[in-house]
Amino acid sequence: MSFVNDKIFNTFKEFFKRFSRLVKDVGKEVGITNSEAKVISCLSENKELTNSELVKLCDADKAAMSRILNKLENEKIIKSDHNETNKKNLYSKLTEQGKTIAEKIKNAFEKKKTEYFACLSKAEEEILMALFSKMFVKTN
Repeated sequence: MSFVNDKIFNTFKEFFKRFSRLVKDVGKEVGITNSEAKVISCLSENKELTNSELVKLCDADKAAMSRILNKLENEKIIKSDHNETNKKNLYSKLTEQGKTIAEKIKNAFEKKKTEYFACLSKAEEEILMALFSKMFVKTN
């Protein structure tokens, strides 16, 4: 690997480390963990999801997801129940309290994103998107 590739790779690593901190900061602002924020965000974007769907969307293992869901249900943030059409699977959805928290997460994240990318002009944002798109196509 060339020096330039090493430098680009290390810059990406640092960028994603900082971005990961940004996501954790949003959770702290709202009073929840990063993993809980992911679950709440996924549920806010969907009416209801099975545990298996949440495992895939949140990139978590089943045991960790069960712990997160149990905690969120105990705190009345989500409600789990069997769906009318599929009694076999357990579905989770946000309660009213969960919807309020989801809105706080969304607002806090939007604020952080705005702060994070404020240093870029519109033209730079478009260039960055084009580069990311090109790299994502290459890596899929």
